[in-house]
Parts: sequence; C-alpha cells; structure tokens
Amino acid sequence: METMRRFRERKTVSKTSSSLLVALFVAAAGIEGVHSYAPHFAPPRPRRPTHRPASIVDAEVLVPPFRAANDPADHVLSAGPGGVGPTLSFGGREVNLFGFRVLAAAVLTCPVWGLALNAYEVVAEAVGRDPNRVHFDGLGKIWSRVFLWMSDCFPERFGREHVAQEGRAVLYAANHASWLDIPLLCTSIDPVFKFIAKGELRKVPCIGKQLVGGKHILIDREDRRSQLRTFKEGVAWLKSGVPLMAFPEGTRSDDGHLQDFKGGIFSMAVKVGVPVVPVTITHAHAVMPSNALFPFQVSTLQDPTFSIFVT
Repeated sequence: METMRRFRERKTVSKTSSSLLVALFVAAAGIEGVHSYAPHFAPPRPRRPTHRPASIVDAEVLVPPFRAANDPADHVLSAGPGGVGPTLSFGGREVNLFGFRVLAAAVLTCPVWGLALNAYEVVAEAVGRDPNRVHFDGLGKIWSRVFLWMSDCFPERFGREHVAQEGRAVLYAANHASWLDIPLLCTSIDPVFKFIAKGELRKVPCIGKQLVGGKHILIDREDRRSQLRTFKEGVAWLKSGVPLMAFPEGTRSDDGHLQDFKGGIFSMAVKVGVPVVPVTITHAHAVMPSNALFPFQVSTLQDPTFSIFVT
C-alpha cells in the first residue's frame, strides 16, 4: 500500500511544474527522434526476378554476427524506471534525475553543434573542399563524445581491430535498442561512415543538419523511387570506399533481443562485394527503456555502462 501511495503522489505533480519541464524537453526534442534511425529498407526488385533476395548469408561476414547481442545484458532485461528514484511522467513517458542530467547535456551542447555545422558548411562550399563531408561528419563525432562524457554514458569498446581502415568499404550492421545507439556508434567507430536513415529526420534540429549536410543516405519509406535511390546511393558510397552503418532490424528492440532482419540492407554489400561487420551494443535497452523519455540510471547498473563489440 505504501508503494502505491508513493506512486500516486508522483502522478499528481502540479500542472505548472509539468508545463515548465515540457518546455525544457522541447529544446532537446531532436534527439528523441533518432530512436527509429534505421528504415524498413527494401532494395529495388527487377521486373523479372532472376534470383532470390540477398541476405546476410550471401554477404561475406567476418565472424558469426551479434554473438554478444543478448548475453551481456540478460541480467538487466527486466530493469526499468521502478526503483531509480523520483520520476515524472509526460504523456506516458517517464524521466528521473539522471534523465535531467542527460537533458542538460543535450541543451548545452546541441546549439554549439548546430552553429559549428552551419559555419563549416559555408566554408566547405566556398572553398570546394571535403566533397565526402569527412570533416563535416567529424563535427558530429566530436559532439557525440562530448555529449556522452557529460552524460556519463561513455562506452567500453572491444574489437576495434576489426574496424575498417580508412579507404576500405564495409557494411556495419548493428543491433538497435535506443536513440543512444547513434552517439555510441559515432564515438566508437572511426573513420567516418554514412548512416542509412529515415527521411523524416531531415526536420530534426542538428540531427537533420548533420545527415543532410554529411550526405548520409535518407529514405522515404513509402516511396518506391526513394528506395531505388537509396540503394544506388549506398552502392555508390561503398564503391568509393566509404563504409555504411545500418540497423538491419529496421527498428529498435524494446527488450534487447534481436528481431528479424530486413534483407535489403545486405543486398548492397552483395552488389559491391564488401564484407559485413557485425556491431553489438549492450545495455542500451536497459538504460533507455521504451517507456523512458530520457535514459535512466538503472538500479542494477550503478553507473550506466555500455559495451560496443565490433566483431
């Protein structure tokens, strides 16, 4: 009964306080849009199918994929907002004190990031340098490192010897559990790669600027012509020696377990003949549950700890 009473008390936060907090969250709304970064991508089909669709089986995979996808986080699969201190609820999404720390890091860093992107784009266009936007994307990597450091979410990294050297194209295939996956991957993997992202992210502050200005691959999922264009752009990047980063599940996993893959992603690797490099992110689904507005300091993890396995 005492637990229920405390829960009801948290739900009766005054409307005035809620309005002020909502205003703060709007300032960082761009980050929230990243959780569905990976599109439900399907490659173009020939009018007369001549072979079965490509899959991960057809591509050269360096090792068995996602060998650590589930095990390292099994002990926190059931962890959630409960037991992590006072929480507030906004439209069915919850946030605690640690979430406010992450919000503060976003509010402080995103304006500087946006200004840097605008300034660099003007200079790059004027002098005609950096056609592949390598240095432009480097600004996103700097932001990711600063943001994760301020949020105390910097990851452990394993298997970096498997990361492709500059000038060598590979298709990175990562599991997807939260929007934190994006800065985690940008922090952990060098050199620069290009994301495959949904077209709606063009409208997200900073994120959209980074994707469009960095010439990442954006797909309008309901437009067949966009799917064909996406396939061609992906093949072109791989042929030019630039790696791609894809989430073959096509959406985030709420419990950390892998979902069925969308086979179209691997068709690009098969077309160009480049290897697939599996990337595993652990703990993200537990630190950032699906009912949380921002990351929680999960009770079974004294510090939010992430591991990146590049295999």
